[in-house]
Amino acid sequence: VDCGGGTDIGGALERALVLIRESGGVLRKSDVVLVTDGESDAGSATSLREEARRLDVTVLGFGIEVAPSALSPWCDEAHGVSSLEHLDQHAAEAMFAR
Repeated sequence: VDCGGGTDIGGALERALVLIRESGGVLRKSDVVLVTDGESDAGSATSLREEARRLDVTVLGFGIEVAPSALSPWCDEAHGVSSLEHLDQHAAEAMFAR
């Protein structure tokens, strides 16, 4: 059921990239793990993905009851999960192999 909630994936990803860019080196080898139970307008996704690539940041997404296709504009790799308590093998490997 679409609740028309306040999910702002672009704002969250933008903030993560600002923190990485301005970290002074401490976070320069970071990646972003995006966990959401909502969808967001993907208008800024292309520019944010380009910024992530410039910073050599991988964006890994987990949508709780959200189709991976809804996260694909934002993420290098996206997974749909029903719960973070029980990840399928592919999603668990993606999360913990980095």
